Amino acid sequence: MSALLGKAFADGGPRLGFGTGDVYGRDRAEASRRLIDSALDHGFRYIDTARLYGDGSAESVIGAALAGRRDQVVLASKVGILPWRMRRGLRIAHRVRRLARKGGGLARALVAAPEPAGALFGAFGLGQLRRSLEASLKALRTDHLDILLLHECTPADALRPEIQDFLARVVQEGKVRHCGIAATVAATAEILDRKPPTIEIVQGPSDARERNLPLYRRASGGFVVTHSVLKTLLPEIAARARADAAYAARFAETTGADGRDPAAVATLLLAHALRENSEGVVLFSTLKPERAAAVRKALSDASFSAEQFSGLEQAVAERLPVQNPPENLAENPAGLASQGG
Repeated sequence: MSALLGKAFADGGPRLGFGTGDVYGRDRAEASRRLIDSALDHGFRYIDTARLYGDGSAESVIGAALAGRRDQVVLASKVGILPWRMRRGLRIAHRVRRLARKGGGLARALVAAPEPAGALFGAFGLGQLRRSLEASLKALRTDHLDILLLHECTPADALRPEIQDFLARVVQEGKVRHCGIAATVAATAEILDRKPPTIEIVQGPSDARERNLPLYRRASGGFVVTHSVLKTLLPEIAARARADAAYAARFAETTGADGRDPAAVATLLLAHALRENSEGVVLFSTLKPERAAAVRKALSDASFSAEQFSGLEQAVAERLPVQNPPENLAENPAGLASQGG
């Protein structure tokens, strides 16, 4: 892992990874390509994706963007959730049933309604895993993944001997360098209690309130990727600061950041996460290409003290409901995407 991280963060910049949960191809491919190009151009060298993302289209956008610079990045993807577009048999049956039922009352009585369209979770059959991995490699235009994660796996999934064998095999084949899990906090705890040797990496949610790093560091490789740093706390802090002048004043005094300014709060929260996970990676996502440059510059220029981080932890310790957040926060605080696991 040290060689991989040396490649990703050789410039000494913040250890931010770029999450692609909201990247889509097809009719949104051009905008998504601009987003990925901006991230790469402005120093992001850890790219997190999944077969699921963009209903199976995100990896193709990333693969095109990485042409000629694949060796400059750490590339992580996931298996375990099949997008709707990979469920060919069900898609055909869905279309046939839907067309048949257009025939009217008798047809509707004889033909069952199609199953809802959607991704297939828990796709941890060996054939499904192999098919998903090969599809990712093809879409990403690469012969290997630096990191492969089991996506939203349960302990039963991750600990099955045949799954452990599969992970060991794809590493032996050279198609994957390192393996890990991207699961719920509860599932991660149970999996790590069993100390499976193939699980070197843990990816999961962690922020200034829900500080899950001690749990995640029990992975055999000790390498942790955190996400959702901004998802809950950014809109909560900004909305409360705008509604409560006394809170805003206390927040500014103890943290050095203007709680009413989403960009300032985002910088503070990300800086805190980077300090907490100084040996790992913190994922950041945005829908706006210009934010990729802005957030790295803000973090490079920022300087927060231990006392200010402590002030942040105290400010978010109490879970407070956010009622009617300001309109520009309710949809997309600071231009951020909905990055998850």
